[in-house]
Amino acid sequence: MPRDSVFVEMLILEAPSRLVSESAVSLANLEQLASQPEVRMLSTPHAVIDFVDASGLRADESAPVQPKVSLNGWSLGARRAEGGVTVLDLELDLPAQRAANAASPLRLSVSSRADQSGLARIEWDHAARRSFLIVFRQHAVHGENDLREIFECKMWRARHASAS
Repeated sequence: MPRDSVFVEMLILEAPSRLVSESAVSLANLEQLASQPEVRMLSTPHAVIDFVDASGLRADESAPVQPKVSLNGWSLGARRAEGGVTVLDLELDLPAQRAANAASPLRLSVSSRADQSGLARIEWDHAARRSFLIVFRQHAVHGENDLREIFECKMWRARHASAS
């Protein structure tokens, strides 16, 4: 039976809002941004999402939360739009001690095209002027062959990254 899904890979960074404003960051200077000491990588979620379901990860609330952790969990849904565009609906859940300065969960929707990287930003702490920067890329999944090709591509990238 054919699938109707997308494989989504994301990188979620937390940084001062001034560093991740639209005028300050682009896909071209992302590596430079990530090397800044004020920028923290929070999560690198990957998920296969059916167009009728949502996927997510929730941290175990009974586990101790380190003071610097700013993300308790996430969920992601996908829906179709016109012109071959997929809308990704992302929800970020903040730990209770961090949510005092922001609405929790944070919600945003981004338009995405298959095999094209994109950026999204959302300010989560207005008083401290801190934001999340989400780098995302989605790939159409219609069957097991698509998943195999995605896996092989990721393995090829990992081998070449470790060789350089």
